[in-house]
Parts: sequence; structure tokens; C-alpha cells
Amino acid sequence: MNIRPKTIFFIVTAAMFFVMMAGFLASRNANEETAKERPTHAAKVKEVRVSAKLPDEAEADPDAKEKGKGKIYRIGDQQNLNGLTVKLLRVREIIVGHIKASRGKFIGLEFEIANHGDREVKITPLPLLSLLANDEKQDLALIETKGDISRLLKPGEKMTGEVAFDSAVSDHYIVDFKNPLNENISAVWMFTEKDIKK
Repeated sequence: MNIRPKTIFFIVTAAMFFVMMAGFLASRNANEETAKERPTHAAKVKEVRVSAKLPDEAEADPDAKEKGKGKIYRIGDQQNLNGLTVKLLRVREIIVGHIKASRGKFIGLEFEIANHGDREVKITPLPLLSLLANDEKQDLALIETKGDISRLLKPGEKMTGEVAFDSAVSDHYIVDFKNPLNENISAVWMFTEKDIKK
């Protein structure tokens, strides 16, 4: 049996096409499974909104405090992270002479952090701290602040410091501070544009 070169070319091309499509579909399914397992920032924001409720929703449910649900952590509230207490002291707009924020404004978040545990804890803004505005993560800003929080915190020590973000303007903002010893545990606060001190 004599097979033409064109027929061989067609068979080889078709086989390669089917192999490539099978590989593409297999990798697509694997990516979809991974994406389902990994929570996105949008999912986290939605989770915070459902568990903490936005201000108008919380006011509409007067029983929320009694049920222990709908707790909204605000500026001035302290949260416990397994031996570490973190308090969001103040939120302010930072004006830096000739430097302009590329997204909208510089926002400074001032924290008080205390180590009540029995081992040293390394505190660093990245990757522990994030600010979400308009449901999107904002950028850290390398500008002068009221003290740095990047340091090793020994048992019994307390510190205060500020972290700056180059942030978009939003009606509400969400601050997420992960536990340095277990990033699955977070302290979350919510504040509005009106809460930002000038």
C-alpha cells in the first residue's frame, strides 16, 4: 500500500492537533481546580463584608451585636492574633511636599502591636499587611511615616508605627493584618473615607 506524502502530512498534523488540544484541556481543568481551592482577594473582601457587614447593613440589624455576628472592627479597636495584639490607632492622609500619589492619596495606618507570646515575632508590612480600596489591593508607599513597624518583637515588647499606602479613593477601605506565625489568621478592620484624618 502506497501512502501519499500529503496524506501522511495530514495524519501527522491532525494527531499533533489532537495531542495539543488534549494537553490544553487538561491544563485548563487543573488551573480551574487550583483557582477553586485558592481564595482570591475579591473572595476575601466578600467574606469580610458578609461576616463584618458594611456600616449601613450593620445598623439595619440591631440584633447583630447580641448574636455575636456582624462585628465591625474600626479604628481604635484591638484584635488578638494568638499571643499578638494589634490595634489600629489612627488613619490619616499623608501629604508629601512635591511627591504626588499615583493612585489618589497617601494613607497612613498607625498600629500598636504587642507580643504576649513566649517567642520572638518578626513583623514586616510585606506580606503581612494589605489595604483594599474599591475591592483591590493597594500599593505600599515608601515615604516618611511616624515610625517603622518592621522589626523583631520580643516577648513582652510593644511598639507603635505607621505604614503608608498609595491608595485609590474609595467609600470604604479594608485593612488586613495577617498573623506572622500563621497567615491563615487575620485581623481585619474597616474604615470609610470620612474616617481619614487630614
